[in-house]
Amino acid sequence: MGQVLHHTSNAQWNIKSIRARLEHLRSKAPFVRKLEVFDSHSECKADPQDVLPAAIIPELLDVLKTLHNLVSVTFKGFYLRRGISTFPVALWGWLVAVTPRELRFEMEFTFPKDLRRIDGVQMLAMKPYTEATNRIVQMQRPPSLHLHFPYRQHFFKFTAYDGLRSIDMKGDILHAEDLLPKFFDFTQVPEADVRVEATFDVQLRLLIPGSWIKVSRRLPNLFAEDLALWDVVRNDRTVVLKPAPPGFQGTLRQDHVPNEEKERKEQADIDHYYELHPLPDVIEEPDC
Repeated sequence: MGQVLHHTSNAQWNIKSIRARLEHLRSKAPFVRKLEVFDSHSECKADPQDVLPAAIIPELLDVLKTLHNLVSVTFKGFYLRRGISTFPVALWGWLVAVTPRELRFEMEFTFPKDLRRIDGVQMLAMKPYTEATNRIVQMQRPPSLHLHFPYRQHFFKFTAYDGLRSIDMKGDILHAEDLLPKFFDFTQVPEADVRVEATFDVQLRLLIPGSWIKVSRRLPNLFAEDLALWDVVRNDRTVVLKPAPPGFQGTLRQDHVPNEEKERKEQADIDHYYELHPLPDVIEEPDC
């Protein structure tokens, strides 16, 4: 895998380091099949520079055009605290020419209008998945999708399309804003391989049992499908939901179904834990 681009610890682009990485990438060009363009800037920075700055794009493209065996391209980084960068049109044009089978956007971007469809993409990952980035999803309509909803923000409802064979969704539903009934709806693609990973992020273990009760009671109302026909498995702060495959004869796990005895036991175990490990008088919040 080839990897290029990074920030220094003080949020400034280290152009010298980037050029050294680009030259190293150029030297390995015949062997690179998976490319990751990674912005390692810390999300705690209050005023970061744009990702993929215009000044470096010509040199970046000059090297990227030497990569003739790519099958996977990823743009990855931390969420920015202020502002969202625009994805460079020239870089999109390069993607159109490369036609990667796998394409991942795991960084906050806005996308210019009138972009051309990238042919040949079989898997598209979009993080964050929003109303704005849905435009790229619906333009590409690949057979396989990975969508990650933004944290503590509005969830945009996904509309399935013909030809969708697999979809993996992830998001924190405890803090999602305004989730409507039947928000998750895969009835138009009954043969698709569906996986929904719903998290409920809490800082303290003390809050897990109550948060799970709140989330589990909401789940059936959030799906257009009958969850009695789904495998629903909880693990600590996460619950994974998958429909039973055609012809399935086994037992489906239904961890979301209310079980007062089990819920009381979990709360008792948590209370016992905090008897042995008391909370500090002041709980420090992170700086970002």
